Amino acid sequence: MTIIILEDSPVAALMLRLQLELYGYRPIVADRLGALVEVLRPPMPKAFIIDRRLPDGDGLSAVRALRAAGFDGPILVTSGAGGDAARAEALAAGADGFLEKPTIGSLLHEALLVAELQRGRRAG
Repeated sequence: MTIIILEDSPVAALMLRLQLELYGYRPIVADRLGALVEVLRPPMPKAFIIDRRLPDGDGLSAVRALRAAGFDGPILVTSGAGGDAARAEALAAGADGFLEKPTIGSLLHEALLVAELQRGRRAG
């Protein structure tokens, strides 16, 4: 499964990429909102992991844009600034889950599986 990681921190992007590769995913890293256009080409990714705060904008705008464009796969939002309000904002924007940084590989994998199952139930 190809997953786009939208993360501006090279260290956080590397950690996410390595964790996802351990679980058999094929991650592609983009470091800013503007780079999202470059990675959105066939075949389309199956999921997104999007940092809330990016140098060229709010990651939640990417979530909204993806949903508006009809993307129905899992989208997870990550942020170093967690809490209930941040989680609620991410879910309201259309994300399937929210993970506080630093993320642990098993939690990341579990969140992706749960989002994929929930999306599958809604579509079926």
